[in-house]
This record gives sequence, C-alpha cells and structure tokens, in this order.
Amino acid sequence: MRALKSEYEIPHPKGLNLYEYVKKLEKTLTTHGGKRAVLKKWSHHLKYNKLKVSAAIKSDPPRFIGLTTDLLEQRLNFLAQIGIKGRNALMIALEFPAILSWDSPCFTEMLKVLKDLNCDMLKLMSRTPYVFGLDHSRATENIHKLINAGVTKDTIGKLVSVNPLILSFPLRDEPMEIIALLSNGVDEDVNEQEEVLSLLVQSLEKFNKQVNLQDNFKQVICFLQEMQVSPLIIGVKNPMIFSTDIDTLNNALDFFRGKPLLLEMEVIQHLLVSRPDIFVNFASNAITNRVQFISDVVQNPTVLYGLVQTRFLFDVANATVEDVIQWFQDRGIDDKEIANMVSSKNFFYLDKKELTERLQYLLSVDGVMMEDIRKSPACLLKPLTHLKERVEFLKAENPDVLNDSNLEHIMISKTKRFAAEICASTPEHFTEFVQSLAKEEV
Repeated sequence: MRALKSEYEIPHPKGLNLYEYVKKLEKTLTTHGGKRAVLKKWSHHLKYNKLKVSAAIKSDPPRFIGLTTDLLEQRLNFLAQIGIKGRNALMIALEFPAILSWDSPCFTEMLKVLKDLNCDMLKLMSRTPYVFGLDHSRATENIHKLINAGVTKDTIGKLVSVNPLILSFPLRDEPMEIIALLSNGVDEDVNEQEEVLSLLVQSLEKFNKQVNLQDNFKQVICFLQEMQVSPLIIGVKNPMIFSTDIDTLNNALDFFRGKPLLLEMEVIQHLLVSRPDIFVNFASNAITNRVQFISDVVQNPTVLYGLVQTRFLFDVANATVEDVIQWFQDRGIDDKEIANMVSSKNFFYLDKKELTERLQYLLSVDGVMMEDIRKSPACLLKPLTHLKERVEFLKAENPDVLNDSNLEHIMISKTKRFAAEICASTPEHFTEFVQSLAKEEV
C-alpha cells in the first residue's frame, strides 16, 4: 500500500529556476487554506498589481545577491515548523531580504511571539522587518505588562502590527497603571478592546501633550463607572474629562436629571459618550438659564428632548440664540411657531441683521402683510436669495398667487411642487429662470 502524503508538503525545487519553482508553489503550496494562487499585489516591492507573484519575478531582472530556490525551500520548511503555512508562508519567505539570515535564536523566538499574538506577519515583514530582530525578553516583558494592565493578546497583536515600537523599549509603569484603571471593571468585548487599541496607538504618536491628571483622576473614573460608562471610551474621545473637577461633572448630572429636562439615565449615558465635551465644559448658570428660557418658550418636552440630542443647545459660546428668540417675540410671532422653528438645523445660527433684511424684503412685496409672516414665520429661515427667486418667478408666471396663497406654501414647498402646482409651470423652467437671475446680478 502506498504511503499517504502528509497534509502539507513543500515540493522540492528539482533543478527549477526561481520563476518555475514559485509557479509550481502557486499551484500546490498555496492551495493550503483554500487560496489557489497569490493573485493580488501583496508586496510594496512588486509593481505588477493583479499578477501572480511568479509573473512579477519573471519580469524583474535577477540581482547579484538575491533569493535562490534552495533558500526559498529552507525558509518554507522553517516556517512550516512553527505553524506558518500556505499562502502566508510563501509571501513571507519571498518578502524577507535574501541577504539577511534567519539562522538566529532571536529571530525564531520573535516569530513565535508574533504568531502567538496573531500579528499581521505580512505587514510586519514588508514594512517593519526590524521587529523580528528585537530582544525576545524585552518583547515578552512588555507583553506581560500590557496583559496585566487589561489589554488582551488580540489587541496587543493589532497594536504591534500597527507600531512594533511598543515591544522595543521598556514600558513606563505610570501609563500601565492608567490603562489598568481605565480598563477596570470593563467587559472585554470587541468595542472596548478597540478603544484600548486606539488609546495605545495614540500614545505611540509623537509630540502629544498629556492631560493633566490631577488628584481627582480616580474620582472621575468612579463617577464614570457609577454611570455605567466605560472610562476607556471617554478617554479616547475626550481625555480632558479626567482633569475636570468632579463637582462640575456632578452638577451636570444633577442638571440633566432635574427639571425642566428630567432625562432618564440611559439618555444621560448616551449624552456622556457622544458629547463628553458638554460635561467637561459645563457652565452651570449659562446652560441652566438657556435651557429654562427655551423650555418656557417651546412648552413641549418632545421638542426639548430633541434639542438635547443636538450640539446647539449647549453651545454657550453662541450667545445669539436668546436674542433671536426675543427678536421673533418682539415681532408678534407666537411661541408655538417659535417652538416649531427651534428644531430647524439653522435656527441656532440665525443672525438678527439677516432676519431683519428678510423681513423687510417680504414686507416690500405687494400683497404680503405682517400678519402673513406671523402665520408663516418659517419663511424667515430661508436665505434672502431663495425668497427673491420665488417671488420674482411668481411675478412672472402667476402673480395673483401672492395675494391668495399661503406664504409658507410659496417659500417652503419643494421646488417641483412650487413650480408645477403653485406657479403652473415646470421645475426646468424655474431652474432656467433662477440661472438667468443670477447672470443679471453678476
């Protein structure tokens, strides 16, 4: 009975040249793991995208000191012994410079370490091959420190694939303590470990100023944990929260839970994760006064809740909001109408001077009275050019509508409805008219 071949067997060169040997490997070796051929560009050295590696080798002239078939076979056998096979093994063996030897205990140990971390071996070989020559004991010690700080092996592997520098120098104890504190009590799910990865990648960047971690650092962590919000997530999004006075954070929490907002804890948690800057920059008096003022106007919990989800409500640097609301009130606009407008995207960016210009223009149009504007104040949210385009087109196509139709229908309706139903025209004609107006103004 014939002996069965092993499941994974590296063919011998048998006098083949490198091109022929690699071509043979592509047909046999790379079938391991379901990959029938190395098709895509995998090396930054190769210029032949979507060609087989063998084709690229055939196209490149030979080098005085380059890869031989015997060396390639030795490397593939070596990689197989440590569990790297198939397509990945072929890529690694071809990628590593031929002038460098693998005959080193350090190289072997680092290969095992990096494989155990499930690193992107191809990426490391092509971009940072120096990692395979790092001191094994130093790398192992750093890995143990990271694991003790709550970082998983999988995350360490991703980190090393991005920046192997993490394994090359001793790790300072203080950052490890910070990471451990941030990770304490956090479930090791994918999202949390992604935040750990982001935090560590950031720490390897140059010229980054560290947040001033004061004595209340642990208090802030306790605050976040009591809120059931991951300190890691907040640390990546807005690390300034850890230098924020704990009283400021508690004042923000009390405000959101109290009247007039009465937010549920789940909503506050979402706000803390999505907008930690609100808590960091919480100006108690300014925000309290603004929210109370708007609440008195809108008289609608749903509208107020919707505003909480936006970034406009807590932008205390924008001091015009109260003035704009007062501007509408001074012109007899009902609070109910103001409440409807407050939810508009551009309301918090309105300018009193621009509003006055729009109002004066509409009042200059024959047939438009102040009472019409009070009934349809949302017209004033539209730019002055928009108002002029619609008025001029109506004058040209159907002027009587200005006296009979609802002003909001004229100014707020979609272009298709405005042109067809209100003006008895077509959207194409309206577009041409607007273009001609623009040319006249130029």
